[in-house]
Amino acid sequence: MTAEFEVPPDFLPSFQRTLGMRMGVAEDGAGMAWVDVDVEMHWGRTAVHGGLFPALVDVAGAIAVAQTVPDAVKSIEATIEMKINYLKRAKEGDLTATAHVIHRGKRVAVCDVDVTNNGVRVAKASVSYMLRTGDLPEPT
Repeated sequence: MTAEFEVPPDFLPSFQRTLGMRMGVAEDGAGMAWVDVDVEMHWGRTAVHGGLFPALVDVAGAIAVAQTVPDAVKSIEATIEMKINYLKRAKEGDLTATAHVIHRGKRVAVCDVDVTNNGVRVAKASVSYMLRTGDLPEPT
């Protein structure tokens, strides 16, 4: 997976490092989170464990929202809702979540997220975040 900007591994939080996740920003400004599927680490019974999807969706969405606020650490309070439609089983290769902000208000941000496995869409998701309103400017 190629991102315009990729977060260096040393700066990743421990949860993302434990999963072998990488994250960055795409050329079009989308938030991205991805893993190179490791059968020993990410496998469920016959395919990638479904629990890996929400982790990627959440991180990619937060990266997308972070680009719309002045200080992401202070502005993004929490994930408040997530919906994932699993379309196909994911296998070995890359598993990538790519998120675009479709709404950013003063209190809530919503992202549309595609999850792909080797370039094929395997899930469609929506994720919402609660924003702290104190320091946020009006969205444009």
